[in-house]
Formats: sequence, structure tokens, C-alpha cells
Amino acid sequence: MTVDEILNELSQRKGYFPKAAVEAAIEQKEAITPYLLNSLEKMAANGRTDDDSNAMLSIFALFL
Repeated sequence: MTVDEILNELSQRKGYFPKAAVEAAIEQKEAITPYLLNSLEKMAANGRTDDDSNAMLSIFALFL
């Protein structure tokens, strides 16, 4: 999976745990970390999010 594919998968509520995307994120730790940190920074700066995709990505960022 590419970084964009991983981010897309982790940003959506699909009703299942995106195991393949999480495993790919772990394998590509160096490449994906800046995007995950950016997601957390946006959440922290706003104190909340109106963007559902950023909310989901932030949850996975914390997990990873």
C-alpha cells in the first residue's frame, strides 16, 4: 500500500478494523509518521474537529 492509500483507509469509517492499512503503516513508519503527527496537531489546535476523516485518522495516529 502507498502512504496515500493507507491514509485514505485510516480516514474513513467503514465498519471494520482496517488491519491491512494498520500493518502497512507500521511497516512504513518513517513515511507515515509526519502525516499522523499532522493529524494530531490539527486536532490539538482546534480542540475538536468538524472533519470526520481527520477525527478517524487522529484515533489511528494515537494507536500507532
